[in-house]
Amino acid sequence: MIELATGTVRHIDHLLTPEPLPDDACDLGSELASLMSPTLCGLAQAAVPPRPWQEGFGWAVPDQELITVVCREGEPFPSPVEEQFFWGWRYSNHLTAAFHGDVYVVTPTGWAGLLGGEGEWPALPPLVEGPDIDLVQFPELAERRALLVDPIVREAAAILAETTLTEAVPERGECIICYGWRLMTMLGCDRTLRIAQRFRDVAAPRAKKLEATWARRGVTCDCQLLEAHGIPRHIVEEEYAAREADPDRPITASPPCLGVRKGSAQPCATWVEFPR
Repeated sequence: MIELATGTVRHIDHLLTPEPLPDDACDLGSELASLMSPTLCGLAQAAVPPRPWQEGFGWAVPDQELITVVCREGEPFPSPVEEQFFWGWRYSNHLTAAFHGDVYVVTPTGWAGLLGGEGEWPALPPLVEGPDIDLVQFPELAERRALLVDPIVREAAAILAETTLTEAVPERGECIICYGWRLMTMLGCDRTLRIAQRFRDVAAPRAKKLEATWARRGVTCDCQLLEAHGIPRHIVEEEYAAREADPDRPITASPPCLGVRKGSAQPCATWVEFPR
């Protein structure tokens, strides 16, 4: 959330798409936008104060802008998936006129805004790092890496990640996917299974074959493990119906963990596994 008068960033949050949809299978009707409402409303309430009503004058003038940035691979132009977020905010039942908003997509080759604007920079860093990238043949990658992957920043991030992983142990009965979501919002994905392995080491030390199981399913990093599990549609629909019946019902950005037995490395009943 950005303050319009000063351009100051007032709030930052993260959202992992609960059920990824390919563009050609995306229905942009109001039903889909409404199904996103509970999650987006929770984020909006945390980021933006309610718009005040001024007796005799109506609603106060908006002074904030809520920016959604979708980071993904592919071409840098807004797709129907990005449009979900734009209309989802509009149906978030949080007096959405209290803030302006726009959606931007950022890819390794550039960026574009849903309401206009595009460019080659900023862009995501290369997904692959190491000697297999020819930095002589592709000098723009060397420049981009130098700007985005500063050694001091990398070292600080590594220390922070190590400290967070050490201190953020799984809660009692918390499943591996709910733990992964919780830690991913703090650490992000470094293209390894560090979060999942930390869960295994602390909560399920006897699950010695997890890496082999994940590898057979094509899972090689934490974000792929999370992407392989989604929230069943009926849970989202039930949450939306409950919100309709009780507008004051508190909303969370992700469903609560339903719990697993001690030593289990399986997801709780909240999650459905998607084939990869």
